[in-house]
Amino acid sequence: MIPTLLKHEAIRTRGLLAVIAGAAVAVVGLGALLVIADWPGLSPLGLVVAIGAIAALAPVVQFALAVDYWRSSYRTTGFLTHALPIRGGTVYAAKAIWAVLMTLAALVLSAALIAVLHSANAVASGQDANPFTALARLLDDLATAVPAWMLVAGPLLVVALYAGWTLQLLLAASVGSEEPLNRRGAGGPVIVFALLYVATQALSLLGLAVIRYGIGASGDGIGVVPINVFDPAAADAAIMPLGFIPGILLLSAFAVWRTARSWNRRVSLV
Repeated sequence: MIPTLLKHEAIRTRGLLAVIAGAAVAVVGLGALLVIADWPGLSPLGLVVAIGAIAALAPVVQFALAVDYWRSSYRTTGFLTHALPIRGGTVYAAKAIWAVLMTLAALVLSAALIAVLHSANAVASGQDANPFTALARLLDDLATAVPAWMLVAGPLLVVALYAGWTLQLLLAASVGSEEPLNRRGAGGPVIVFALLYVATQALSLLGLAVIRYGIGASGDGIGVVPINVFDPAAADAAIMPLGFIPGILLLSAFAVWRTARSWNRRVSLV
């Protein structure tokens, strides 16, 4: 049943996703052309705008799909969705899987657009425009300085964090559409999202207090090093704390459970 629902989600949202992807490609393409043209004033502006479009692509996809999820599940068309002879949790699973997959697809497209922008910048500066050459050089440098497990864990962590943020947006849409918050319309999900933000900050602070380690310079390379983020002396340290990660992952797992429960037991349409 989930494959059928995924196909339905793909058909239903393909127009929205195509518009977002097309806009990003167009903006980055124009920015790349301006960079190659090497016009004073316009070329740096094109580079900045293109970088902004790449950075915004995945969050825009997440937000757009969350709004679509809310509208198709709890507004006018929600009656049709909940009329399906399928357990609510199954419908949610399909919608969540699709939203996460499209978030990851946005990350892949972002990487491709970064390669395009890199090539444009290389052409403008007279360097090798092959992005794979630059990627190979980067990987060689990383392999020298970064442990193998970290090279694997890093991308997996990025995927987990982006997927978690998507799931939290869906949680906000669902819980914000329960009684009595649904009487506030779009305000319900906004309130829940604000509460989620506060919970994320609280869990992150707790994690930073308990897990006092981070990623930073260690010997001749990069490794796990101790850090106390509450020590003023650590403010200038070039270390990425690890303590915030468990809280976000736990909150994402809670989001899956709580949203599925909402679909199965607490649906309320207005």
